[in-house]
Amino acid sequence: MSHLLFKWVLREDRYEFSGQAQTPRALQAEVDAEIVAIWAWVQRQKLRPGQFGWEATRRTATSKDEALTVAHGAVVADGGTVLHPQETRVVVTLPEKVAVQFRFEFNVVDDRR
Repeated sequence: MSHLLFKWVLREDRYEFSGQAQTPRALQAEVDAEIVAIWAWVQRQKLRPGQFGWEATRRTATSKDEALTVAHGAVVADGGTVLHPQETRVVVTLPEKVAVQFRFEFNVVDDRR
């Protein structure tokens, strides 16, 4: 199952594919495997440096929920850390000659109106 969902936009003479996944931390290895597969696919296209763009980021957020009580004149906190889904983003910029294959190879949504 693919976790990264890509959308695309044409910018000048290049196609920019922007993918995003919001997954629990337990699925990080699966998302990382998708990123490696995408990178390997780009490398197999034999594009020269400057013909493609690549950016991948991951944001991990946590928050802390606590119930506060007062005991013996002091605040007592009881709670725990909440792990929010990780947000992974991958942006790949490709020339037209390989953009069509990328759309078929990976989970790309055509949301043009």
